[in-house]
Amino acid sequence: MDRAGIVQIPGQRDTKVAYLIALAGHTGLVSMHLYGREIDTAAVRSRHNGVVVVAGDSGIGKTRFLASLAEGWNEDDLVAAPSTLRSVRGSLQGALAEAIGDCLHQYTILDPDAAQAIWTTIKATAVQLADATGRQAGRLLVSRAFEFLESKIGKDAAGVVKGVLGEVLRPASASYEERLEALVAPDTAADLSHIASEIAQHTGRRLVLLLDGGERLAVDDRSLLAELTTSLDGAPVLVVVCVNSSTVEGLEIVRVTEARDAYCHQIGSLNRRSVYEWLAAEDIPQSSWDAIVHASSGYPLFIDDAIRLVRAGVSLSEIQPPVRFESLLRGSWQALEPGLQLIVTKLSGFTDPPSEEFLGTYLGLEQLEMSILRKRLVATGVFVARADGDEWFHERRRQYVWGSLLTASDRANVSATMLASLRSWITSSNRIDGWIPRTIPSIVRQVPLADLGEDLGSLLSLTRNELGILWALLEVAEPSGKRGEFSETSEVVRYAAVRAGFRGDPVAAIERLVDLKLVYTAANEHLSIMCAIIPNAFAHAALIGEIERTFEVRPIPRFASSAFEAFVRPPLEPFKSAAISLGPGSLANHRNAMDEFDVAAEASPSLSQVSGLGIDIAADGHPVTITAIFESPEHRDAARARIADRLGSTRAGHVTLRGFAELPPNRSRYGRYRALLGLLELDRSFVPVPDIAALVHMYQQTADCFSIFRRYIDAEDASALGLLDPLRYIVDTSGWPESSIELLVSGNISRDSELVNWRGESASLFDPLLELRLRALGALEPEESIVQTTGSGGVARKFAHPLRRAVERIEQRGRAFNKGLPPVKVSVDEVELQNRITQERGVVSSIVSELAAAEIIADQSDSSDSLIIVLAGADADAGPWSRTMASCYAISDGRCEVSVRVLEAGAPSPEWDDPHGYLRSLGFIRDVGLISRVSDGVSTAIIGPLLGYAPEDLQFARR
Repeated sequence: MDRAGIVQIPGQRDTKVAYLIALAGHTGLVSMHLYGREIDTAAVRSRHNGVVVVAGDSGIGKTRFLASLAEGWNEDDLVAAPSTLRSVRGSLQGALAEAIGDCLHQYTILDPDAAQAIWTTIKATAVQLADATGRQAGRLLVSRAFEFLESKIGKDAAGVVKGVLGEVLRPASASYEERLEALVAPDTAADLSHIASEIAQHTGRRLVLLLDGGERLAVDDRSLLAELTTSLDGAPVLVVVCVNSSTVEGLEIVRVTEARDAYCHQIGSLNRRSVYEWLAAEDIPQSSWDAIVHASSGYPLFIDDAIRLVRAGVSLSEIQPPVRFESLLRGSWQALEPGLQLIVTKLSGFTDPPSEEFLGTYLGLEQLEMSILRKRLVATGVFVARADGDEWFHERRRQYVWGSLLTASDRANVSATMLASLRSWITSSNRIDGWIPRTIPSIVRQVPLADLGEDLGSLLSLTRNELGILWALLEVAEPSGKRGEFSETSEVVRYAAVRAGFRGDPVAAIERLVDLKLVYTAANEHLSIMCAIIPNAFAHAALIGEIERTFEVRPIPRFASSAFEAFVRPPLEPFKSAAISLGPGSLANHRNAMDEFDVAAEASPSLSQVSGLGIDIAADGHPVTITAIFESPEHRDAARARIADRLGSTRAGHVTLRGFAELPPNRSRYGRYRALLGLLELDRSFVPVPDIAALVHMYQQTADCFSIFRRYIDAEDASALGLLDPLRYIVDTSGWPESSIELLVSGNISRDSELVNWRGESASLFDPLLELRLRALGALEPEESIVQTTGSGGVARKFAHPLRRAVERIEQRGRAFNKGLPPVKVSVDEVELQNRITQERGVVSSIVSELAAAEIIADQSDSSDSLIIVLAGADADAGPWSRTMASCYAISDGRCEVSVRVLEAGAPSPEWDDPHGYLRSLGFIRDVGLISRVSDGVSTAIIGPLLGYAPEDLQFARR
């Protein structure tokens, strides 16, 4: 206890020391955040006085809710800490007395000088009641309140109050409950209410008394509670009592208090969004959220347990209800009549509620009969309102009926009937309703394997890793995309590692799935693909169910499209077209997606009129890329704003926004590299490769070229040209010298190009599992992937120069990326062109220096020639400048300067036989006699390479 100071009580000779108890707030409780109870809290706090009964099922969070009610009241209220009621007689009176004592304790702490006055008032009231009625309830209440105060502040400090109360205090020779035994009567409620009202009026504060476990009260105490609902009417006292409405006693309290016009508030399970918010605050992985919602049915008791299990890495199936919960289940089951028990038995195998149509067929009931049955099951507590809004079994109750009340023979009989009904239903409806997959795994394990059929027998034999591959196939495949039902093999395995925790041998897993005819694979030199083989809709539902049973996550077929439909499409509307894919977004991804639209280059001269938007999101932590086309820039900008607002509005969503890309993109600057080859005169160069060491060295130098190029471009150009991630080569020389296989690999900056040594058969361009086999050999890192596979044959031991190989690849990528995109607009401004050309020459010079330092090319002396560029004039109506002519003069003056002259329309054309004289006529008189090279042609062909662009990618703006 903390010493508060010296307090002199008037009328007492001795000075007493008062002590304070450190409180959390003013209730003695640790504050906790409550999710999804805002409406419930507001409803209870809206009551001004009287008795409020808060009713709810076992595990629904009544105690947590009551604890939250202890905080956040008006400062004029005295709110007691929650008291727990017991089953002994007189528990209600005792709890009320302790709660009043708590309120008095708070009041005297806040105003120590008022201690004598309030206790004097209490004494007078108790004496008055005893003298007027002869009843001792008031004195006993005061005695118990004093005992509570004494327990808080100690006997020394309480001695002052004891002296005030004097003869009102009853001796402690017997328990409080025993002393009250003779006083349990309706009149007692009036006495208790009178004293509480006097305290409230004297202090000028409302008393708020919180009681938990009302269903435990003895019969007489329940009667007293009912009387209090009447006697407290109009008094500044609010009593909140929580009861378990799944018990007979709890329902009785609800009935008798409502009959006295008490307010009864029913609290139910948390809705899905509230559970999500809770789990997000606890940093639980999003992939577990839906499984927790299902396992807990939105009951906070089980959500708490699920959070603990997830953090411990334990299956949610290990959630165990407390003993009292199972006791309630047994009692509620025994209270059902036999006919209802039979129906509950038939339904207990269904994890999720089937459709009304199916249930009617399965149970042989008409619609009206089904309606009456459902109401009866809700009324008896068999069905509850779950977090998903459905009325069905609480999952713990269902498992208790299925696993504990039914024998193995019972479960086998029910399962066989359910299995036949489900097969028939799926076959006739040709659809898989959401409630079906979760039910199948439980019932198929109750039926002999021979009776299941081949489609289910194979599924039940799968290992966790094999099932993880099938799970990934379901989610990665986008049937409406360019690959249809197929997916890239390595993408599937990588996804399985993240989504399903795959840690085994992917080659062995896929080969077994192929043997079981559950997977088909194919490959060519460019691509390895695979797809799942699912013979029928029932097998599809069973597969989904097995995945959910094993991983405790419901699979989402077409994951990317599903995320798009649920979270992006609504704010994206209206749009013309959209391409969706699973994987991280990049400018190249968005550009490739545009080829799938009708606005591709073949259907339109250019994409300059297209308004597009690239959207990169993360759904349950997995990247999803969306490329959308709109009617206008206004539609695009509005959609962008809506998406940013929606996806950034809540912490508990499954989707987060990663970024946007405005489309169409700019053309890539790949012309720089062809110009570089020309500058170095390596356009058609070859290098000898006499042995394997020279071969690997040649590939390493090619990879080094990519690294050097990457350092001089931004992320957009790097994405367009395939240089965003580090590149290296793996070379299979098992067929050397007749042949070799080169594999361009992306994703790891720390490894050099290398040979691969195969054991057994050599690599095949058409092996669907080639990348996986390389990874198993240690030749590929987990983050790496094969970008391109090429075979070389013949006995000639000459290969293209490493720089040429690198440039040709970049040129191929750049040309494909730029196709159909709006040309790059360049202003015909002499100063701007001069500065941009000078800057580009500096970049090229730096690249040349790095190539020489890496011994990829021979040492090169810096090109110090100056350049004079002359652009011919054009009339205003002569069309774009790109169709005019230009000349470039290289001057060997050692100054490395750039000069640009744009002629007026009608100016004389260059004199080809006298370039020196022509330049002098334009005012260039210094060193023009040192012309070393002259280039003439269309302006874009001359200027484009000097700016780093291919000629076709450039367009000059009008003057």
